[in-house]
Amino acid sequence: MTNYPVHGAGLGLRRSIMGPLADPFPSGVQFMEVAPENWIGVGGSYGQKFREFTERYPFVAHGLSL
Repeated sequence: MTNYPVHGAGLGLRRSIMGPLADPFPSGVQFMEVAPENWIGVGGSYGQKFREFTERYPFVAHGLSL
C-alpha cells in the first residue's frame, strides 16, 4: 500500500460517473474520495472498475456511519 498526502481537491466516486472518469483523470482533482459503506460487497463489473480506479489513482476513505 502506498501512502498519499491528502491535499487539494477530491472528487467523490459514484457508480454513475465511473464511465466518464475512466481516462484521463480530471484536471484539478488530486484524489478520489470513497464512502466504504457504499462499496462493501460490490462485485461484478462495478467491483472490477472500482479496483482499477484504486490501483490507478490516490483515494481517501470518507466514513458515513461513524
